[in-house]
Amino acid sequence: AVEFAETKFWICDDGYFHQMTLNLRAKNKSKPSEMIGMAIAIHLYDYDGNFKITPPENATPLDLSKFNGKLPALAPQ
Repeated sequence: AVEFAETKFWICDDGYFHQMTLNLRAKNKSKPSEMIGMAIAIHLYDYDGNFKITPPENATPLDLSKFNGKLPALAPQ
């Protein structure tokens, strides 16, 4: 069971989203004395940078039809 969850976003003076933090704390339902915690910090930068992304050899498109057209993590539960 989730005990605490918090997400913060930073939009800077330049209008871009530059930072996000996620903090989560939960208890094990079958063993309430056991807790788990997670903290994630994301920093985004180099907007409008000149990047070249090369797909790996033998890359194939992801077939979303197996997931009803949605990525599993994004599908409603």
